[in-house]
Amino acid sequence: MRIVLTTCSEKESETLVRKLLEERLCACISITNAKSVYWWNGKIEKENEALLIIKTRDELADELIEKIRQIHSYDNPEIIVLNVEKAADKYLKWIGEVTK
Repeated sequence: MRIVLTTCSEKESETLVRKLLEERLCACISITNAKSVYWWNGKIEKENEALLIIKTRDELADELIEKIRQIHSYDNPEIIVLNVEKAADKYLKWIGEVTK
């Protein structure tokens, strides 16, 4: 199992979530509010964003990353993949059942 993290505008979050789920690239996406402070074009920026916590199978991670790159509105979207060392067997089974 992999966890993929990405941020996007709050406005864009529903569109991203819907497309990723419809293509069955993930089983579940949790959306939380985040205040991001970062360097961009030589200055410090601050934005209210949505943090997407995306749960997927190992073998779908690369395809999921590519789809995020294709549909994301940011020039350089944050995409971070975390390996899950352990998870409940029943939860892992469900992820396998609902993804492609």
